[in-house]
Amino acid sequence: MAIDISQFMAVFYEESFEGLDLIESSLLAMDLQAPDMEAVHAVFRAMHSLKGGSGTFGLREIIDLTHVEETLLDQVREGKRPMTAALVDHLLRAVDALRAMISAKMQNQPLDLSQAEQLHEQCLHLLADDEAQSSAQQADTVAGVTSDPTSDPASNVWLIDFVPQAHILQNGNDVVRILRELHELALEWHAEAYVPQLPEWQVFQPEQLYMRWQIRLRGESLSRERLQEPFDWILDECQLDIRMQEPVERETASNADSTTGLDAIPQSEHARSQVVGYDQPNRDAASSIVAPTQQSAGVAEPARKMAVVAERDAGSIRVGLDKVDALVNLVGELVITQSMLQQVGENFSMQQLGRLQDGLAQLAQHTRQLQENVMRIRMLPISFVFSRFPRLVRDTAAQLGKQVHLDLRGENTELDKTVLEKIADPLTHLVRNALDHGLEPVEERRAAGKDTTGILTMDAYHQGGHMVIEVRDDGRGIDPKRIRAKAIEKGILAADAVLSDDALVDLIFAPGFSTAEQVSDLSGRGVGMDVVRRNVEALKGSVVVRTNLGQGSTFIMRLPLTLAILDGQLVQVAHEVFVLPMVSMIESIPVMPGQIRAMAGSRPVFPWREHYLSVLRLEEIFHLKRPRSLAQTPRESILVIVEAGSEMLALQVDALLSQQQVVIKALDTHYRHVPGISGATILGNGRVSLIIDVSAVLSIAGQSSHNQKAL
Repeated sequence: MAIDISQFMAVFYEESFEGLDLIESSLLAMDLQAPDMEAVHAVFRAMHSLKGGSGTFGLREIIDLTHVEETLLDQVREGKRPMTAALVDHLLRAVDALRAMISAKMQNQPLDLSQAEQLHEQCLHLLADDEAQSSAQQADTVAGVTSDPTSDPASNVWLIDFVPQAHILQNGNDVVRILRELHELALEWHAEAYVPQLPEWQVFQPEQLYMRWQIRLRGESLSRERLQEPFDWILDECQLDIRMQEPVERETASNADSTTGLDAIPQSEHARSQVVGYDQPNRDAASSIVAPTQQSAGVAEPARKMAVVAERDAGSIRVGLDKVDALVNLVGELVITQSMLQQVGENFSMQQLGRLQDGLAQLAQHTRQLQENVMRIRMLPISFVFSRFPRLVRDTAAQLGKQVHLDLRGENTELDKTVLEKIADPLTHLVRNALDHGLEPVEERRAAGKDTTGILTMDAYHQGGHMVIEVRDDGRGIDPKRIRAKAIEKGILAADAVLSDDALVDLIFAPGFSTAEQVSDLSGRGVGMDVVRRNVEALKGSVVVRTNLGQGSTFIMRLPLTLAILDGQLVQVAHEVFVLPMVSMIESIPVMPGQIRAMAGSRPVFPWREHYLSVLRLEEIFHLKRPRSLAQTPRESILVIVEAGSEMLALQVDALLSQQQVVIKALDTHYRHVPGISGATILGNGRVSLIIDVSAVLSIAGQSSHNQKAL
């Protein structure tokens, strides 16, 4: 029965992207003055693994590019080539090309090989220049000495005895891939597979490997180290002997066609199976090694099936064993508690009331711990997002002609995977904005007495049950006067409007606002900061900006740790109970109707500290009916001060009930979208309660974006 190997493609794609991320981050962090050789080795191994994995699945286009890039890295590793800025740029472009090709394969899209072919040619030119230079140096060294044709590396024949351990296949190793890598190095090639001894049928294990190989090959500029590379991952699981065959005697050279090279080597006396010979110098013959095996293993499945597997795996997540072990332990505790409660229930009497209460207390504790541990599974370090910015900052700074140092902090701070995936775009906008608008060019910084290298800091930390991400720069800051002039010019602000400096700066989040003089691929269309605020508020978060003219700006993004569970305040409005996210709450105040002031042509307001806050009655927003007698009776109510982004308002409710964590259920899936409602939950009494979306309620009420200052 053929094995459907397409099921492993999703793992290959995931590991390939991880390897490319490692290569990129290692190259960006490398000190070119004193390269860390461990980092060079890590980059080489990642490229080699990508080449090997691609070979397993027959991805020839990826193999071709990784092979030449691997050769360049091998020269750096052996000290034959310096690690220069130009080489780093080349390797980064190769990472981009490989990532694009793998993405296309994953999505079953045609490959765009233009960039890969260009990089491949560049590699070949570099390697050809090195070979020519090496040949010239060698010629100078041996000038005046008669050359010996038998010393030509191309005439060297290598013998390899490869004896893998029997269990090698069980560890996921692919012997065929190793043989194919060797074949690609050779001009001429011959391999023999033999079985020294087969066990009796009764003890024969199909998962065991009983074969051995003897390989003879001839190639240009081969070394023992280069021939050992395909075996690097299994050196502890095999016996390997690589040696050079003595060159053929000079007097037999005239019959080179029949006695030189592989034909002059005697055949193995131990061969017991059909010889697998590939004496053709054409390297495309490698397909004859692999194709039959691939067909039998089911590699030649329709690409459509691969795409389906990749799509299904798109929502996967890697979980540490410590988190899995904690869940297993908690499940064990729950089973014990459940067993105890079952015994109490089967023979219940008042004498067992104490045991019942203890069991319920244990059940509540284990359930809470189980909830916390399940939520931890969804938590990933923010480094998954931060890791993309060193490359972005490097390329953008070079494009703008600026010198920028990126300082990443709090990379291990964890955030829910769902939130993590949705903050990448807002952060990208903030970083591009800081590079383009915030940080000054070198000459301007020098004239201002600053260091010519600007500092861009990305910091993540937990605060009060939230994730806070700050993007800071030490640039020119934001000028409120310039913001005001641009806002008036674009019709966003009336010429006679009176706004504070903070309110003026907040206008950068208005749709269509931009201070860029020219539209470029980085800025100028007035959509970046608007997108940032809308995306962050869609995550039930907020973003504000703090700036000092001439010193820099800080964008502060506050996000919930998770979108699956929230801390909620139950509030009663008429005969309904709603959940108000505590993340949006600032303060609650009991008031009488007379304390709320009516405003002509506007909603009622409530004086709170230095502001007059608009008062919204939730029963009006959600069209709730109240009994007539109760509606006509003056009563005490509660004003809950909430914030949405930079805006604050007061929600009028009848009463505050309890606080509790609630599990969010999407209303769209089970019913339909309801304006002002972000979801629903089931309370302890079994009733369904709607969760209020403060930002949406504010939009429904049609409130202005800024509070009125008290006179």
